[in-house]
Amino acid sequence: MVKTYREGPVGALLDEYERAADEFKNVLSDIDAHHFLAIVDHETSDPDCVSVERILNHVVNAGYGYANLIRKQFGDALTEKIQAKPMQTPQDACLELDQMLHYTAETLENKMQITLEEILNNLIKVSWGQQYDFEQLLEHAIVHVLRLAQVFSIKIPRHQRCALGLLGKTWTSGDHAPAWCLKVNGEYLCQRGDFRASRLSP
Repeated sequence: MVKTYREGPVGALLDEYERAADEFKNVLSDIDAHHFLAIVDHETSDPDCVSVERILNHVVNAGYGYANLIRKQFGDALTEKIQAKPMQTPQDACLELDQMLHYTAETLENKMQITLEEILNNLIKVSWGQQYDFEQLLEHAIVHVLRLAQVFSIKIPRHQRCALGLLGKTWTSGDHAPAWCLKVNGEYLCQRGDFRASRLSP
């Protein structure tokens, strides 16, 4: 399918925001509901990083926060304290990401032709004390998604995400048999082949 790109610098930033979210959703496709909720980091002091669900909750809520900062700055109507709905599965998280991006797109709908002067004259102070102009805040929002996607990838490397999504399932042999996963000395190993996969425990 041919990708349709938005016009102008604001449109380009929104396109990049959606692309970053799509990359995160692709990463999520590797895990199942149980491991989406499971605690994966018992050492972090950051409650937003203990599980995949908490990481996604933070990403979505932060996205709503950035959109509302822009709405407040420009005097637009906003939904106070808008937050992600409870997420139980990776599919729920993808839906919540889409809802947040839709809210952001609505936020930017009347700002696609914003001038450089308007950008520079509208500084937005955030809760951690810094000031961003309109473009800088959108750029920060994009990098926030990318950074937390990286946190997820580091906490659960791809070979382990693959295992988490496949462990506990059984397939018959065939030309298109899916990957099998085996835990050896704490490491998850995955291959493809013509076999019957045993039920394994993570």
